[in-house]
Amino acid sequence: MKKLVTIAMMMVLGMSAVLSQSIDDTIFLPNHVMGRTINPSGVVTNQYSADFQYNSEGLLSSFEYPEHNLTSRLVYDNNYLSSITAHGYYNGGYGVDYTWDQVLEFENGLIQMELFQEFEATFGNYDRDYQFYYYNDEGQLIRKEQGYSPNNICHIWTYTYDDQGKTDSMFYYISWGCPGLTKLSGVYNYQYENGLLQEILIEEYDDVNHNYDTWFTKKQVYSYTEDGKLASEIKQDLVDGEWVNNTIHINLYDAYGKIIEQQNGTWSESLNDWDITKKVIHEYSMTDMTYTVSFYKKSGDEWVWDYFWRQTLFFEPELKWQQNLLATFFYGDSYINQIEFSMTTTITSSIPEGSEWYYEIQNDDGSITYQHLECVGDTAVGNQRPKIIVRSNTQYDKDEISEVTHEYVYEENGIVYWWNKDLEEFTTLYDLNAEAGDEWEIKVGMENIIVHVDSVGVFEYEGEARRVLHVSDAGNIFNGDIVVGYGHMTSFFPERLMNRNANYIVNGLRCYWVGDALLYHNGEEDCDAVYSELHHVVDNNENHLNVYPNPANNVLIIETQCLASLQTATYRITNVMGQTLLQGTVTDETQRIDIANLKAGMYFISVGGQTVKFVKQ
Repeated sequence: MKKLVTIAMMMVLGMSAVLSQSIDDTIFLPNHVMGRTINPSGVVTNQYSADFQYNSEGLLSSFEYPEHNLTSRLVYDNNYLSSITAHGYYNGGYGVDYTWDQVLEFENGLIQMELFQEFEATFGNYDRDYQFYYYNDEGQLIRKEQGYSPNNICHIWTYTYDDQGKTDSMFYYISWGCPGLTKLSGVYNYQYENGLLQEILIEEYDDVNHNYDTWFTKKQVYSYTEDGKLASEIKQDLVDGEWVNNTIHINLYDAYGKIIEQQNGTWSESLNDWDITKKVIHEYSMTDMTYTVSFYKKSGDEWVWDYFWRQTLFFEPELKWQQNLLATFFYGDSYINQIEFSMTTTITSSIPEGSEWYYEIQNDDGSITYQHLECVGDTAVGNQRPKIIVRSNTQYDKDEISEVTHEYVYEENGIVYWWNKDLEEFTTLYDLNAEAGDEWEIKVGMENIIVHVDSVGVFEYEGEARRVLHVSDAGNIFNGDIVVGYGHMTSFFPERLMNRNANYIVNGLRCYWVGDALLYHNGEEDCDAVYSELHHVVDNNENHLNVYPNPANNVLIIETQCLASLQTATYRITNVMGQTLLQGTVTDETQRIDIANLKAGMYFISVGGQTVKFVKQ
């Protein structure tokens, strides 16, 4: 019971491994899980539910299994998991009832101790089990101990790592008598190629007969898809000096890399091939936000319902713990045929620093230019710490920037606020929590628009699913789609009201990056070429030109170690138009420059052919 309870309690922590995004803008979390028992005719005969609660940071805080009186609580310290406590009850049959408690303690997100204690109410018996975890300075697990008390250790695992930080070997020891003479019970040696686990060579003693003179040699062999996902795991035994196939586990993926089917089988001498006898089907519905896992077995030539039993539902070879986080949904003596996770969406960060947007501009003369937005840092406005977004409209064919402004936005509880410079207050720009029929007001200068949410859906792009609001307003100013993590797909800000008499309109997001990673591409633009053009300036380079603070107020500090190689060491500060505003001589490797007279905006500082971009706030 203990192992099954542990995994059931921990499984929800790994849901993001299945459906998470490349950045933490939209994370899918289970708010309800249903385990079903289905008879051979396909009729559901039993259902077992669980409910989950999250804190304001989107972290799991508690979950409950009402049918089995199981309640768990999770506590965090600076968003690091610090403890999990669980209390439950189950009937073991034969008139024997059990209550149990489980405590897991963490430090800096690493599990330190796990205690499971079970009380048999009928006979008044206690059963306790401890596990202790030890790490090196790099946070790698180097030792795990298991026993009936802190001074009564029966099992020990030790781990070593290679130069790349990957598991090199694992040694398993067992102590009969607890404590007693500790004997080596198993040795696991790991081999990698191009960073991927290829093979585990295993030496284990005969644990059935406890015969230390008899050892078995085994091997686990891994293969991968072209994009590095686990394709198969084959287990082999060494028999009379030859490797003999034993079992196989196969993963199948869709075009977006999500697992859709797992197959399990054994080697058949008569077929001289693998005999697949079990399979697990994974189904995702981004429309109703569900993730369903169903279990089947082979019966003759047909596939029929199978009961789940300690099968791995999701596996990544470099995530040894996570492979079991989804491994079970177990209630006492109840077995299940299907698990359905109902998902919800929690917005954790809608505007990551380093975000850049490339929008197309349609000019009245028919020419096409672009708008570039870049989140360059944060600043202080009143009691808020908004992000600074540099907004520039560029006449691309003339190689000049015709308009540059600095916008200030921040996100709180799923609402993105924008600084209204005329009213000197923040106004709602996006309400990412809104549902169909909801409305919000955007104050633009001295005017305003009412944004209406027509419907809410799911925006899918290259296997990632994000929440999307389809919005409109009476003046057709901000109509279109707002995608969580991207922003408005037509224009990030309500440009048609901001620039009512301008001779252009912003008309569609073409590229979106976070850092140098392209997360979205639409249209004919070569986003890689666009990014290279936008970043013809090197920010912080190998010649060690460093600029801080960035953004800066009145003083800018530059550090350079290339002074000795320059015959005339000078600095030059220019604006986005290329105009020189300040210049002087570099007299020290760390030098302070007075920029108090510069207006707020984006600038460039050059020293010895090296240039760094900075923001004056």
